[in-house]
Amino acid sequence: MRINNKSKIFFVTFFSLIFVIFGYSFYKYLIAKDYFILSEVDCNPAVSACFVRICDPVEDETCPTDPTEQIYYYNLIHKKASNVPQCDTSVPNCANLVCETNEDCKEIYCDNINVPEGETCNDPAIYEPNFSESENSITGDALGPDALSNGEASNSNNLIEDLNPNLDQNN
Repeated sequence: MRINNKSKIFFVTFFSLIFVIFGYSFYKYLIAKDYFILSEVDCNPAVSACFVRICDPVEDETCPTDPTEQIYYYNLIHKKASNVPQCDTSVPNCANLVCETNEDCKEIYCDNINVPEGETCNDPAIYEPNFSESENSITGDALGPDALSNGEASNSNNLIEDLNPNLDQNN
């Protein structure tokens, strides 16, 4: 079976376009890194409204047993991949992911509209007077009344229970 000239031109054009598209994608995503990432970064709950994630040791084996270490505060950063450090941010020598001035970057703070299901937002106005950085502890109504399931402030012994009633602290 013989292929005519129109078919040859079609296949050459088709595979050339595939090659060009592959090359463009390779350049854009692997060399120029012309795309955005969304990353979680540590957040100071005394300063800004942070997303609050509570680790449940029943569901997650890597969850710490200390109730004060089960709370994780974070914000989101939407940043161009070409401006992200090329190292592991958990290594001490690597720069933290932050938005620099005049950079195409956006810090996303927690509010009632963008809070993920199963998580809450903290209120820095309520958190600040109740947080002792030297003791690195959470006391009183550190997350604010909006974070509690019953809408009331809680003492430090009941904070985790109020936020996550399924948590068994006896483990």
